[in-house]
Amino acid sequence: MIPNHSILKTPLRRSGLYDSFYNPHNLILKINYTSNKNNPFDGLMDFNATLIHEWIHWIQHHSTSFGMLLHALRYTQEEMTLTSLRQLPPNYSKYLIENRNKGLGSIIKINNNKFEQQNFGAYSNFINLFGQMWFDIQWIYHFLNNPNTVKTLGLPTGQIIGDSFSYIYLYNVFGNKRLSQAELFKIRQWYSFSDDELNASKDLRIFVKNKVQKKATLFSRIFNFDDPVNKLTSETLMECSATMSEIQFLCNNIDTPLNFLIKKEHFDSRIKLLMETSYGVPLKIFLNLTNQDINMFNVGSITTTLNTLIFIALNPPVPPLQYNPPKNKKTWSWFDIYPPIRFIRSVYALNNIKPLSAKAQNLETKEFINKICEISELPIINENSLKLNKKFQQIDFSDSSLNFDVNNPSFSSYDFIHWVQKEFQDMKEDSIHFLTNFSNCTVGDLSVDFLELLIPSDKISFAKVPMQWTKNDKIGFTSTKTAFYNILLRDLAFSNCLFDLVVGQKEFDLHTFTPQVNNSKPTHEWVKNSIYQSIVQTRNK
Repeated sequence: MIPNHSILKTPLRRSGLYDSFYNPHNLILKINYTSNKNNPFDGLMDFNATLIHEWIHWIQHHSTSFGMLLHALRYTQEEMTLTSLRQLPPNYSKYLIENRNKGLGSIIKINNNKFEQQNFGAYSNFINLFGQMWFDIQWIYHFLNNPNTVKTLGLPTGQIIGDSFSYIYLYNVFGNKRLSQAELFKIRQWYSFSDDELNASKDLRIFVKNKVQKKATLFSRIFNFDDPVNKLTSETLMECSATMSEIQFLCNNIDTPLNFLIKKEHFDSRIKLLMETSYGVPLKIFLNLTNQDINMFNVGSITTTLNTLIFIALNPPVPPLQYNPPKNKKTWSWFDIYPPIRFIRSVYALNNIKPLSAKAQNLETKEFINKICEISELPIINENSLKLNKKFQQIDFSDSSLNFDVNNPSFSSYDFIHWVQKEFQDMKEDSIHFLTNFSNCTVGDLSVDFLELLIPSDKISFAKVPMQWTKNDKIGFTSTKTAFYNILLRDLAFSNCLFDLVVGQKEFDLHTFTPQVNNSKPTHEWVKNSIYQSIVQTRNK
């Protein structure tokens, strides 16, 4: 069971109006919405809007370089755990696992969100070094998402960020191949942000005062841990874009006198949510810096432009899409990497360019992105390809002829994730408007162009979240390929429990997988046996 520390919690992507969420760690979507029995149409509108919100998170996590970075950090942490514990003598790794299962001590100890070194006898230095590296990745993962969740730790050093990014390179590209110290130092340099630069970034903090004053106010600190409601973070960028996409979807529906009032009610509820919570910080910044207000009649251009600016912010040059330094420099700048800062720079660039039209399509969207990046001097990704460990198999999961054997799995969850990300990368050139403003593509002529993605045939589609938490607390699948999903579900359970292995004690925690999975004794036994086999009975090659 994982201890109750904020740095160890899964950062769920939640809808603001209902307790619905997308979990990026187990690829499960939950729509927890009760329909309006008195007005089924009203309920359908809200359900679909909430579905859009969570669907956007799936797209964000797999089509943006920032979302892919988060998955790469998670994968690196998993590979680091397997590789490190396999280096220990089998009898000692067995001893660590058994102690953890009996509740006699976790492998990595964390108190008050801080890593605590332990005495492991002859192996103390080795295990504590692994623990520190594991913890640093976890710290950076949450810090990049939302610094509020790790406020007791404050700002990480530039070296810790550089180290964590270089671990991605090590475990995603070279696997277990040993690199020289010179090679590792060179790779680490590409993302070794100076501490002075990190501290200077505090001056870019933007707060927006309440709507009555109608003005933006610059404050001196970007990381004010005491005021999370007015904090601009990568997480609020994601949530704002998803909620704006809900509004976009509602306003794109056919206008009739009968549904106008319903639409206005739903529109108003979401605008209120954005204006009163942290979800709306990017919108408030955008409206104040462009001297605008938002209503049902001008929402088209505002949502299209804002969502595209957030897309720019969420696509910094980071692994696993970018593995080289910028031209004529040894390292990237923190101002080029951190999504909130990228967003602020892109909004300021709007003073010199026309906003996007309400139904902007591919060419207009591409030209807008390029112009914003040129004006704001924001770097864009140079190497648009995934360079990953050869362990990842090049499987086309959309191939309807593929057969899967639950008893003899032929792929891992990361093979599938890699395929999803590659599919999204391949569609960027011709369908950037789908990735930036998904809701526009659900209506009119655009919906015809993207029909296969929006309503996939009975095969594994990269465009949709593969699994859903159903109303009867079971796992629902996107298609009828049950064997595939059972393999995927098992491997995701293994990944989550491997995380639990190093920081938890006693029973493994699978509550994020629905009661059907968590209460399954065979599932827990399978996970325990798989972890034992993967660490104690397997050696590094």
